[in-house]
Order: sequence, then structure tokens, then C-alpha cells
Amino acid sequence: MLWDVPNNILLDEGKLLQLERDEEGSQNKRVDVYWLQFMETEDSNSSPKYPTLTTIVKAALSLSHGNADAERSFFSSCRALTPIRSTLSERTLDFLMTVGRSLLTYDNKPHLIPINKELFDMGHVAYKRYNAHLEERLRQEEEKENKKRTRKREV
Repeated sequence: MLWDVPNNILLDEGKLLQLERDEEGSQNKRVDVYWLQFMETEDSNSSPKYPTLTTIVKAALSLSHGNADAERSFFSSCRALTPIRSTLSERTLDFLMTVGRSLLTYDNKPHLIPINKELFDMGHVAYKRYNAHLEERLRQEEEKENKKRTRKREV
């Protein structure tokens, strides 16, 4: 089993690591970079200096640290889907969420968003896509109505 590690070896490696720990700037390093420097350390025989500790740290770093991002997104989408907006399509909800996340860049202050040619171009493209979407929906509804009329005539 992976966790079948003798405690005395793990404690010895931990104590040795504490004595040799990198003192300079270790607080400013990412946790994976910090541990990598010790995982790559070799003893005088060119074998890993901390093999047991390396196994434990690798296992711990590979664990999921929760699903906070997914839950945060779910909570945000629940706030966007009020009873009045309960019939929003998935696509529209996605657009609302994208705009909301983009506004966070400007501290939820839309008046800070720079008005420039790129923004106008994106708005124009979005408008064209929306009109195309509406026309397609209208065409599909007309087709549906025509099929209903044809069925009624056949009966």
C-alpha cells in the first residue's frame, strides 16, 4: 500500500529536511517549486535524499483541493437565474455569466470599460450573430407551423 511507510523513516527525513531547509525566499515560492528543490536533492550515492518524504508530498500535491471553482460558478448562475429569468436558454445564461466575469476586471464598474473600436466591432459581431440566431429560430417555428398545417390537411 502507498501509505505503508515506516514512521521512523518519515520522521528522520522530515528532521533532516528541517535542518537543511532553504532559508532564502522560501515564503515567496509556489508550493510545487518549493518541494521540487528537495525532491531533486541527492545524497552522496546519487540516490534521492528524501525518497519517503517525496512519495508523501507527491501524493498530497496530486490531491484535489476541492471544487470551489465549480461551486462558485454554480452559485453565480443561480443568482443570475431568478424566477423572472427562469426561461433563459443555456446560451443566454452563458453570455450573462461571461459579462459578469468580465465586469469583475473593472471592479463591477461598467463606466470604467474603455469605449474603443475593438469594443464596437465586438458589439457589431454580437448583434449580427443574435439577429442570425433570431432568424433561424423564426424559420424553425415557421417550419413547425407548416408541418402542423400539412398534417391537419391530410387528416
